[in-house]
Amino acid sequence: MIKYIKRFKSIVNNFLYCYSFFSGNLFKKKFILMNTPQYSNLGDHAIAKAEIKFFHDYYQNVPVIELPGEILRKYFKYFR
Repeated sequence: MIKYIKRFKSIVNNFLYCYSFFSGNLFKKKFILMNTPQYSNLGDHAIAKAEIKFFHDYYQNVPVIELPGEILRKYFKYFR
């Protein structure tokens, strides 16, 4: 029984975590930058930072949501 309660709690937590990215107006325009790096390759970090800067420079009123690779892999079924 405890196993099922933990599983249910995990599913609810995953849902709430994913919902927090898209809370508010679901149809509001937003950019989602997916699979950003969480490792020590500085070149990949520079690319992600430049992409975010591009969105902020040319689309100032549109929020940018960054989904790191680890989060994306962990919660991919919820983002589909």
